Amino acid sequence: MPVYNAEKYIKRAIESILNQTFQDFELLIIDDGSQDNSIEIANSFKTNKIRLFYTGKQSGAAVARNLGIAQAKGKYIAFLDADDEAYPERLATQVAFLDANLAIDLLASWIKVFDNQGNKLPYIQTVVPFHHLPIKLLFQNCFALSSVMLRKKGLTHLEFDNAFAPAEDYALWARLSYTCQMAILPIILVKYLSHSEGISQKKPEIMTKMVFQIIHSLLGKLKINPTAQEYALHQQIGHLTFEPSVLFFVEVDKWLHKLRKANLSAQIYPILYFDELLLHHWKYICQAHFQQKKNLASLRFWRTFAFSFYTRLWLKEKIKR
Repeated sequence: MPVYNAEKYIKRAIESILNQTFQDFELLIIDDGSQDNSIEIANSFKTNKIRLFYTGKQSGAAVARNLGIAQAKGKYIAFLDADDEAYPERLATQVAFLDANLAIDLLASWIKVFDNQGNKLPYIQTVVPFHHLPIKLLFQNCFALSSVMLRKKGLTHLEFDNAFAPAEDYALWARLSYTCQMAILPIILVKYLSHSEGISQKKPEIMTKMVFQIIHSLLGKLKINPTAQEYALHQQIGHLTFEPSVLFFVEVDKWLHKLRKANLSAQIYPILYFDELLLHHWKYICQAHFQQKKNLASLRFWRTFAFSFYTRLWLKEKIKR
């Protein structure tokens, strides 16, 4: 748990960990140069489960987390930011899953998002098969950091890169996606606080820039250097934020074909899984158009556009396997 001036929230965050149904843990709190009462609050808990560390000066959450990773003694490492809360069964649920699924190295969960006033905020979460997650990262960060638990043993270069702050978590998942199996439990295990003091809200321009660099790096593995227009389209597809139109369908069709052709050539991702995810995006876009326009044009897009033509080939290949 990295901490920087979190006196408004840290008490609830610590209590949420100490009240876990699973009790075989240590809580590493890393102070990153707080100038408020955060550390006094942390020290008020009289328990040997808490270990407190200091970065010495404000160095950023990435540096604080790396210090925690280096000092951690456990088999698994779980993250929780000081303004979030874990539901009581979080650790027990994730430990049980990782114990039973030895092939999975990184495990996240669904979250429930609230504002400062305790109001629940809308947050779309869908079930994503584990073999789609590395591909999903091509479009967006699909892991909530405060819900992540991972194995310490076997994961090389397990450290956050401060150069990508405040998107250092996305950069780490992207790097790990080539070497480890990931999964997201479709269970809400974390209460996530969205507020104006969060780093991504305070510095949106920097966040946008870092996400741009990460996605460009991922697409670079496919030998794709997107134009500004292609990148904007890629973001619209990934975040499902678009205004359906004939022109939009044409551009999406062209871009998804480009991605598919690039992966067929580079062989970065399993072809079948890659095609499955692209088809999922295409299907969602068609459905969104149908729901908004309330006409059958969406069905014609699905049936007649070139991208849907290889759907039949994909289905035949899947049946063969």
